[in-house]
Amino acid sequence: MLNTKTSLRAATLTVVLVISVLILLVVLFVYSWWNMNFLYYSSYHYKRQQQENLNSAITLYSNDSSFLRDYNEEKIFRLYETDSTSTVRFSIRQWGFYESVRVSSHNGNFTSARLLGKKQECDHRAALWLCDRNRALSLSGETEIRGKIFIPLNGINYTEIDGEYYKGEEIPYALLGIAGAELPPIDSTCLAFAETLKENRIRSVELPSTTADSYYSFYAPTRFFTITENRADILLRGNAVLFADELVVSASSEINEAIVVARKVTIEEGFTGSMQIFCADSVLIKENVTLQYPSGIYVDAEIDHPCVLLSRNSEINGYIIVLGEMRDEELLFPVYRQSENSLLRGLLYVHGAANIQGELSGAIYLKDCFFTSNRNIYAGTLYNTHISHNNNIAYPIFLLGAYNRKEIKSIY
Repeated sequence: MLNTKTSLRAATLTVVLVISVLILLVVLFVYSWWNMNFLYYSSYHYKRQQQENLNSAITLYSNDSSFLRDYNEEKIFRLYETDSTSTVRFSIRQWGFYESVRVSSHNGNFTSARLLGKKQECDHRAALWLCDRNRALSLSGETEIRGKIFIPLNGINYTEIDGEYYKGEEIPYALLGIAGAELPPIDSTCLAFAETLKENRIRSVELPSTTADSYYSFYAPTRFFTITENRADILLRGNAVLFADELVVSASSEINEAIVVARKVTIEEGFTGSMQIFCADSVLIKENVTLQYPSGIYVDAEIDHPCVLLSRNSEINGYIIVLGEMRDEELLFPVYRQSENSLLRGLLYVHGAANIQGELSGAIYLKDCFFTSNRNIYAGTLYNTHISHNNNIAYPIFLLGAYNRKEIKSIY
């Protein structure tokens, strides 16, 4: 009997030990699972907080004009005084007439780069500004203007061309302002970028033939390339500058986010991409071309009659800027011509005469304008032109005015 009892006690003890071990394993598993969840949550929260810190840093820079005064300088800033992990590092560069902003976390493990423009083109926030040339602004056909309009002191004429009268509504007096004889002033600091581009030409190398996977990162130094003769296809994406004399961009070319510097640029029918073009002569945009946002055309005239042409069924999203001392009293050589059924979305700034039709959504600043029909020239006239102010895009950093920036896109 004693042996039987002893055996039962020993068996019971074994069962108790096994159950105890199982309970301990379950407790350990639950604790480990909870601890892993806690670590996962902490890691997730930390990553999320670092991303929010980067977003806050971009917001801070976009609204504080005194935060960084010069391009190509770096700044370290702690967002929250009691949190050492909220320290961020800023690096700001000018990219054409936009800004490339790179922000990294306190340990450099989290980085974000964005492209920024201005929230408003300048303090006027004009749909249309036409300089005073001692004559009225004349509207005819299906012209429509929505937004604030700055016009010559002589006011507005609603007129007819070839028997077709103005079909729109009379513009309310409250939306009219008086334009001076000159265009609003330019922020001269932004023009330094164009001069810097010219200096960097000596650093350029021949553009290689690369695979479709090539992309020049904005986290690396800018690459400079040259094309000495035209190619059937051009592949250039990202943080790169291309120099040429006369450049022809075919429909099968791939250009995105890059900058092109040339004397003359022709973009052939069917091309879609994005680029900023810096030119000294002319830019011809043929039919069915789309320059995606944010793109731009900047012509600083080194000839008497520069020309930017936007053809039918084509669109540009970003800006067109034409500068120079152009004399054309007879209005024979428009420095900017926009055809019917075309679209410009962004800033148009023309220090010369423009002949524009189609649609313009943004901010339009013209030294002069005219329309031609049957060899007749109608000075100061808009015909079948649709203009509206656009608050939804980021404008180029070009005109003096309010500092506030607006994010365009993330870059890599």
